[in-house]
This record gives sequence, C-alpha cells and structure tokens, in this order.
Amino acid sequence: MRILLVNQSNGVAFNQNPPLGILYLAASLKKAGHETFVYDQGAQENKLEYPSAEMIKALSPDIVGFSLYTFGLPQTLQYIKELKRDFPGIKVVLGGHHATAVPERTMHDCAEAEALVYGEGDVTIVELADAIEKGEGLSGVAGVYYRENGSVLHTGPRAYLDSLDTLPFPANELIQGYTYPSESIGPGNKVLNLTSARGCPFRCAYCNKAVYGSSFRRRGVKNVVDEIEYMFEKFGYDEVMFHDELFTANRTWVYELLGEFEARGLSFPWRCLGRVGTVDYELLASMRKGGCYLISFGLESGNDRVRRDINRVMSNDDIKNTFDIAKKAGIITYAFNMINHRLDTVDTIRDTYELMCRVNPTFAPVFVCSPLPGSPIYQYVSDDIKYNWERYNSYRYFGGLPISISSVPAEELMFLADQMEAFFYSRFSYLTGHVLGLKAGMKIKKMTAMLWSGFLLLRLKHIAQDKYFVTARGFSGFGVLTAKACYGIIRGALLLGRGLPLFQKALKKLT
Repeated sequence: MRILLVNQSNGVAFNQNPPLGILYLAASLKKAGHETFVYDQGAQENKLEYPSAEMIKALSPDIVGFSLYTFGLPQTLQYIKELKRDFPGIKVVLGGHHATAVPERTMHDCAEAEALVYGEGDVTIVELADAIEKGEGLSGVAGVYYRENGSVLHTGPRAYLDSLDTLPFPANELIQGYTYPSESIGPGNKVLNLTSARGCPFRCAYCNKAVYGSSFRRRGVKNVVDEIEYMFEKFGYDEVMFHDELFTANRTWVYELLGEFEARGLSFPWRCLGRVGTVDYELLASMRKGGCYLISFGLESGNDRVRRDINRVMSNDDIKNTFDIAKKAGIITYAFNMINHRLDTVDTIRDTYELMCRVNPTFAPVFVCSPLPGSPIYQYVSDDIKYNWERYNSYRYFGGLPISISSVPAEELMFLADQMEAFFYSRFSYLTGHVLGLKAGMKIKKMTAMLWSGFLLLRLKHIAQDKYFVTARGFSGFGVLTAKACYGIIRGALLLGRGLPLFQKALKKLT
C-alpha cells in the first residue's frame, strides 16, 4: 500500500517542531512493508498549504491519513471534501489528539472519512492498512471507528504498549527537506526532536491526554541513546530536544542516561521539560555537566487558589526555588505561563505576572488557555460553541478571540497577555540579567536582545494608551506623558523608515 500521512497545522502559524507522532506511525508502516510518505502542512517550506492535486497524482496514495488538531480543523475538513471529490478512490483515515478526544463527533464532521484511529496508533495503523490492502473489514482491528452500511461503528480501545522499546525509531528520513523554528534557538545547527516516554499521571485541567493516556511509560536508556547515535550519524543532527513532559520524573533514569552519554563518549547540547518538585540542585548540576543548556517548567498561574483548581499542586515558593536552583546550576530557564483559567480574574492574572518577575526566567511566553476537547475544562464551554470549531483559537497571535472560561472577557485576555509579555521582557532587570549578563551562545543572546528591544516599544505603547496594567503600582501622570512622547517619536521615526524590513517589523508590533 502507498500511504500519505498529513500533519495538519493550526492554519495560521508554522509548526515549531517535527510531527513525532506521525513519524512513529510512518516508521511502523514502513517496517510492515507499506510505502509511506509524510507531508507536514506546518513546515516552513509548505507555507501552510495542503498537498496539491499534482502531489497527490504523483504519489498516488491508496490511503491518506490526517493527524487532526482542533485549531485549523475547519480548513482541513474542507480540504478532505475536495480531496475525495477529485480522488474518490483514496481511503481517508483520521487520527490525532482531536480525533481521539471526540471520535464520534469527528466522524460526523468528516463524512468523507472511511475510518478513524483513536488512542496510541502505532499498531492500529498497521493492522488497518493491512486489512484495507487485503480487502477485509475493520471489525477485527482494535482502536478504530469505521463506517459500515451507513453507520459508524467502533471496535473498542486498544491497550497501550507495554514496552516502547519495541517501536522502530521515528522515520526522520521523511522530513529531511523541512526546517522548524525550534532549530533556531540553541547552540546546535540541527536539532533532533526525541521523546523517551509516553503518558502522564498528573491531571492538569487544561491538558488533553487522550492519545497516550495517564500511564507513564518510559523507554530504556540504551534504546534512547541508540536512537541519538543513529540519528546523529545518519542525518547530521548535533543537538537534542527531549519532548517528554516529565523528563525529570525519575531521577534514577536521568542519572543512567547521563552515565550512558559518558560511557559512549557522547557530548552534545540538549534541552528538556521538567516539572516543579522533581528536581534538586544535585540533579540539575549533573544535567548541566552532561550537556543540558535549557530546561522548561510550567508556572501556569501565580495564584494558589487558581493552581489548586487546575490541579497544579505546588506553591509559589516551590516554583521560585526550582527556577533558582536551575539558574544556579547554569541552566537557562523557560517558564510556561497561562491565563484564562476558570477562576482567573484581573487580580489573579496580576499574581501570575508578579510571579513571572519574581522567578525571572530567560523566556516567559504567556498563553491564553484554550478549553480543548479531551481536557477537563472542556466541560465549561457553552453548548452553543462546544462543537463550533471556527471559534477555536490556540493563541492570541492567530487573529481571533479566545474562548473565555474565566470572568475576564476575551478581548481583555488578549490585551493582558500582550501586556504581561511587554512589561516582563522590557524590565531593566531583564536587560541586565538576560541580555547583558546571560552566559549563553550568540543565538540565545541575540534572541533576548530582540525580545527586550521589541517589547520595550510595546511597553511604551501600553503606557501611552493609559489602560490598566498588570503591575499594581501604576504610573504617574508625568510617566504616562513621557511614554506618550517617546512612543510618538519612535513611531514617527519608524514610519519615516518603513521601507526597511527591520522598521516594518517594529511598526507591526506597534499597530
């Protein structure tokens, strides 16, 4: 069988990282003898476009599989309609986080799809392809929804894999023509995106765990390092980004991994995600010695009551201590911040901003929480928009209004998120600590300098507009007048030089 796997983008922004889930499926299909291709709509080279009719003709796939996300879903459903109209012989199979979260609704929304894979799909997709190739029905394939005689049937869930070491390495050979923004931050030239575990036992209210579940399963250290060596040698990778949500959950495993690096004489930069409460200075210092240069932690909210409501059981002091020891170990820190929690108010959002400043990470993006299908907070979405996929918007950058589940209106959420970033990155302490004082490679130092200068302009804009501020201190009348004057002068200068690309980018921030 010839199979094309399509990774959907969110419709308006490039994907930050390669589609590891699809690459695992592709590897399993190839191992089973199926000729497999991968198309990442969100890769920069594809410019957010779907596979063209010319490409479909050239590849002549028997099956086209789509990994669906809630953001950008309407465009993908429309594309599938056109695909089936022009190529009626192709079998369409759906999967991914959205499809797994609401499978029956997805089959209803996409009448053109023959089948849907839900849950962990590595084994399911192979059995499904084999059955279609043999002309057999799908009733014997666990983990699928399928159509039969005008009805949608399902076969029941498939058990999660006990051993991830049995899986082939992701089929990275299928994405060698693509580049991703994640490659631009670190000291390496080509980043290997890798996951050493699946599943998460925690119950964060905003998270959709439908695909890999709550059971934490980890690959063996040898298997992980074998993949690193293989990918480095075959494709020229020289840096690793671990995508595990709980990389530091088992300190014994981390120490074994570091020992395996040393035993094989491997030395390369890498970054990972950690969780507050799972690290200490000794572990982080060992990780830094072993090549870790950046670690990300979820801050999410600076208010204890809000954090308890979203099942993030940790204190502000716990969070502050975790970031402090990471910085003491010489690791650059990245904090995930989120607003639009169910109990959020302007005051609790201000608490989050104040904790951001207290923690003072190098990178601190602010996300507007979206109540995704499959997440516990999805229950708070009103019935009139629960299945209105046009209303879904992952981040404020995408031109639409988020779905507010808090007491703060959607327009104000977007304004506050902008203001939090503008005020955080434009602080004098950020300039001295993260632009001038940061011990890091030139790419990261250049990025922090761009963040400080760019958000300084936005800070002036917000003060000049004299709207409420995430900082409780406010500004004097003289301060507002000064900001208005500076804002006017800078904007005027940028308008005069708007023919230059750099000035155009700055103007875009100010409008």
